[in-house]
Amino acid sequence: MNYKNNLIIATIAIFFIVSGFLFLAFHHKDTLISNIPGEATAYFHTNSANFIKISEPKQALLLNYLENNSNLNRDSWQTIFTGTNDEFALFSIKRQIFGVIKNNSNNKQLLSINNISYQDSNDALIFPKVSVTDTKITDQDWFKQIHNKATFADATLTTKDTLLLNTNFTELPSNSPIFAKMSLIDDYINIKVNGEIGQEKTKTVSTDNIPQDTILFISGLNLSKLEQKTDYTAENFDYLLLQSVNGPAQYLVNNENSAIYVNKQSNDSADLQNKIKEILAFTFPEKQNKPLPDGTAAKQLIANKELWKFSQDSTNSLKIDEPELYIHETENYFIVTSKEQLTDNTTKTQSLKQLAKDCHINYSNQIVYSKIMNVNSINEILISNRNKNHISICIN
Repeated sequence: MNYKNNLIIATIAIFFIVSGFLFLAFHHKDTLISNIPGEATAYFHTNSANFIKISEPKQALLLNYLENNSNLNRDSWQTIFTGTNDEFALFSIKRQIFGVIKNNSNNKQLLSINNISYQDSNDALIFPKVSVTDTKITDQDWFKQIHNKATFADATLTTKDTLLLNTNFTELPSNSPIFAKMSLIDDYINIKVNGEIGQEKTKTVSTDNIPQDTILFISGLNLSKLEQKTDYTAENFDYLLLQSVNGPAQYLVNNENSAIYVNKQSNDSADLQNKIKEILAFTFPEKQNKPLPDGTAAKQLIANKELWKFSQDSTNSLKIDEPELYIHETENYFIVTSKEQLTDNTTKTQSLKQLAKDCHINYSNQIVYSKIMNVNSINEILISNRNKNHISICIN
């Protein structure tokens, strides 16, 4: 009897496993990928029906991005998205984006009517026309290293170089490929990214509730590991200081002000003051006359840290008058800001944990939150750094 029961259970299990593989193989099959040229450095695959599902503000974001990075205008892209009702792919060569759809009479007519040049490539139509070799992306080592052939996601993105994402405030090796799976949950876009894109986990004091007017918030990431070089300008002061402090930091920006939260466990007040004065010295160098051998004089720029002095204000915070800067001290942080009063108890707050929950991604104490404001909408982006090889992204 037990033998029969085990055999029945095993048969049922095999049935579901085989059914699952068949579902993956046929329901999520990518028939366009074998037509993508080997010169491509990024490949995106979805179904045009997914474009219709997302809200108009998100459609507008995508169309604007495509228009700015291709030779087609947004109306052409929208016409193709809404007219194909089938597989749809994009690929990038030298930062220029091209589209790929199935090779059939309806799609040929759609491109021809809209005066969009294209080329036949076996089972696909590539538009606009592009001159490439006969190599294929599926034969490239970087692509085989990271790309998943089957997935339940609504869309996938494979890129050769993480810098193609133009992402700041994460530790990005410039030669590391990534693979991203994207799903649409209600009106949230959920993205899981695999590859060497994140940072190792760190223990840090973190906050969840942030002011509702926040447009950028970074928490728990060690920005001192960033390799990107930054010019000494007034606009780059925050970024330069975040790169120079020890350990993970927090950074909050709204329309009127910014605040850098420096962890007191890894930094002391004297060292922080010295780093601020050093950045100011290189940003606003002192001009001195230097005599030349021919008797003339030239202006020499000297980074003089002694030109900036900290003093205590009425609230016992440290202050520099020009440019106006304050160092406020709390239990866990030194807070560098241009704002004299540190807190405003009337400010409404929002929960980043709730945003992560709504989007079905795991919240981490290492996060980046950004708010993109358009004419008709506000889009929120939450990046959760789960570990060095996996980040999760939510677009609300």
